[in-house]
Amino acid sequence: MNRICAALDVPDLAAAERLASRLAGHVGLFKVGLELFVAHGGAAVEAVRKFGAPIFLDLKLHDIPQTVEGAARGVAALGVKVVAAIVGRHQLAAERASGAGDEHRLHAEPPAAQSGRAGD
Repeated sequence: MNRICAALDVPDLAAAERLASRLAGHVGLFKVGLELFVAHGGAAVEAVRKFGAPIFLDLKLHDIPQTVEGAARGVAALGVKVVAAIVGRHQLAAERASGAGDEHRLHAEPPAAQSGRAGD
């Protein structure tokens, strides 16, 4: 398995497609970031999907647990392999206990990873 993740941190679909086409077959995962996703929505995922690698949607979801859960279900419906969320230790423990993530994974970042402070 290729563990290289290519960040498609570009502002438009054409640039994302050009970059993905050059990297296809050389990386194991494409990352679609917040800027591209907000500008183009699901079309950003579809534009990258055709190049064959799984997609990591790096939205850094951060809200009350029920809202993050609902957003994560919406992301899963797009066929995205991984989505990023910022969660506290209690939310992370609940996610692990749920057994979710057979096909889709939640990349959980503690708030400290964002602020540079220890603990949450």
